[in-house]
Amino acid sequence: MSPEGKIAVVTGAGSGIGRASAVVLAKAGARILASDIDYESAEQAVSAIESIGVRHLRFTLTSRTRMTSCG
Repeated sequence: MSPEGKIAVVTGAGSGIGRASAVVLAKAGARILASDIDYESAEQAVSAIESIGVRHLRFTLTSRTRMTSCG
């Protein structure tokens, strides 16, 4: 099964296996929903994913207002 065109939810995407998985899936054509409890690490992972050219939506789960504004 190809991840191309699919949405991949990757927890722990800020570092280690989670980050590597997010990047590999993005390179294979998946859209990535990356999450991590460490905001700075997650931002670095998002930058790596952006450099591949994958469409993304940035939001934080630390605020109920921000969560509900995502739709």
